[in-house]
Amino acid sequence: MTRRELLRGAAVLGAVVAVGEPLAACGGSGSSASPAASPTAGRTRKKGGNLRIAMPGSTRETLDAHLIAGYDDQALCMGLYESPYQWDPVTALPAPVLATEITPKDAAGSVWTIKLRPDVVFHNGRTLSADDVIFSFQRVFNPKTHADLVLQVLTLSQMDVNRLKKVDNLTVEVPLKKPNAIFTHQMADARLKIVPVGYDPNHPVGTGPFKYSSFVPGETSTFVANHDYWGEGPYVDQFEITMLSDNTARTNALLSGTVDMVAQLPRGVVKTVGGTSGFAVLDTQCGCWDPMNMLCSKAPFDDVRVRQAFRLIADREELVRLALNGYGRIANDVNAPYEPGYPKDLPQRQQDIEKAKSLLKAAGQEGLKMDFVCSPMDEGLVEAAQVFTQQAAKAGVTLRIHSVDGGTFWDQYEPSDMKVPFDNEYWSPRPYLDQTALSIGTAAGPRNICHWVVPEWDKLVAEAIQTIDEAKRNELTGEAMTIEYNIGPHIVYGFKDALDGYSTKVVGLNRDKLGRPLNNFRFNLLSFA
Repeated sequence: MTRRELLRGAAVLGAVVAVGEPLAACGGSGSSASPAASPTAGRTRKKGGNLRIAMPGSTRETLDAHLIAGYDDQALCMGLYESPYQWDPVTALPAPVLATEITPKDAAGSVWTIKLRPDVVFHNGRTLSADDVIFSFQRVFNPKTHADLVLQVLTLSQMDVNRLKKVDNLTVEVPLKKPNAIFTHQMADARLKIVPVGYDPNHPVGTGPFKYSSFVPGETSTFVANHDYWGEGPYVDQFEITMLSDNTARTNALLSGTVDMVAQLPRGVVKTVGGTSGFAVLDTQCGCWDPMNMLCSKAPFDDVRVRQAFRLIADREELVRLALNGYGRIANDVNAPYEPGYPKDLPQRQQDIEKAKSLLKAAGQEGLKMDFVCSPMDEGLVEAAQVFTQQAAKAGVTLRIHSVDGGTFWDQYEPSDMKVPFDNEYWSPRPYLDQTALSIGTAAGPRNICHWVVPEWDKLVAEAIQTIDEAKRNELTGEAMTIEYNIGPHIVYGFKDALDGYSTKVVGLNRDKLGRPLNNFRFNLLSFA
C-alpha cells in the first residue's frame, strides 16, 4: 500500500483515533518493566511475510551509509549496513558486530586494533576485509562526502586517518592523534557503517540482513531478506517502511491493520492503542532527555546563582506528569542514567521556590523577564516549556514562550550553539563522556551549546577519556558529573520513555535502554507469530 493510500485510508476511517488530546491533569503512568524484558518472549516464530512499518520521516532521507542523520535514516539504513560494534540494548555498552574485538595496542590507548569477523559477505558477493574498513573510514573524512555527523564522532576518537594500517586481511590498526579510552564507543555509533571499496550510494550495498529493493524519500521504501546474512535472521521475507509524519495517520494505519508497527507513538494515544484488542505498546524506560539550556556566557545565566535558582524552580514530577503524560521518570540535572560512573549518591533536587527567590534576589535578578524558545520538533518540548513557565511564575520569573518550527530552531536559534539565553531541545541517550564531546564543555569546541566553561570539569573529562582503567575512568566521570550537577548549564527534569505501537502478531521485540524505536531498528530479529 502506498503512502498516499495510507493517508487516504486514515481519512476514510473517520480517524480511528484523534491524536493531540489536551494535557491530562494526571496523565498516564510510565512502564516499570525492565529494559531487558521482552514483551513477546516465549511465542512461536513463523518464517516469512512482509513486515510493514510506519514512522515519521521527510523528503530529506538518504540511503548513503555516512549521511545518516535522524531516526528515519537509521531505520532505512540499519537493515542494509552494519558498524564494527553496536550498543547492546540490555547493558547499554558496546558489543561486537562486524568486529570480533577492538582492543588497545598500547597501555595509553593511542593505537587500537580492529579484528574483523571472518566470512562476512557483502550484498554484491564480496567478502568483508580490512580494505573495506579503511575505505569506509577514509570516505567519511573525505570532504566530498559531507559526512558531518559521523565525522564529528570520529573526530572525537582523534583517528589519524592517513596512517591507518592493514595488518592482514581481517585486521586493521588505527592510530590516534591522542589517547582515547572510549574508542569502542565511536565504533558502535549507528552512523559509522562499513561499506565495500568503491561504494556507490546510488546502488547501496552493505553486509546487513536486508538488501535494497526500492527507495522513495518521504514515502515508502522496501528491503528484501539477505539469505547469506552471517548473523541471526532475517525471519521475514521483506520489510517496508512508510514515512507518515502525521500522528493521526500513523496511529490509524496501525489500528486499521494497514501496518504492523509504528514508531514514536504519541503519548496521547498510548492507552487507546494498548486497550485495543490485537495491539500493544512497547513502553521502554530509557535515557532520552530534553534539556532546558541556559546560556552561560551572558546575563542572566553567567551568574551560577541564577542557574541554581532555575533548577530549584522545576517541579520534576509535575513536568513528567504533564509534559510527558507520565511516560517517563524524573531526572537530576545530569544526563546518561546508565553511565557506569553515574554518582548515585547525589541528592535528588526538589522544587524550592523560596530558595529560588532568594538566589535570584542575591543575583540582582528579582522579577526577571525573558524569552523561552522552544519547538514542537519533538513531543513534549512545547508542553515542558508551558509547564515550566507556570512554575517559574511562582518565583516571580516571567517567561515568554516563543515556539518555532524545527527548521527555524536549528537554522536560527541553535545551529551549533545557543543564540538565545534560554531554550530546550532533545537528545538520544549516550554515555556521559560521548555526550560531553558533542554538546558541553571546551571539548565540544563550537558545539559547546551553552558556552559553559569550567576548567576543573574540562580537566576531569579529558583525563577520563584517556584513562584505560575502567574503575578509574568511572571515578573521574562521576566527579565530572557531580560538578555539572552543582553548577551546570542544563535543567534535566526527566528521562522520557520510548513508545512504539505494534500488532500482537509481531514477535521478537525487545526493550532498548538507548531508546531507539522499533527494536533499535534490528528488523532481522522480528517475525510473525
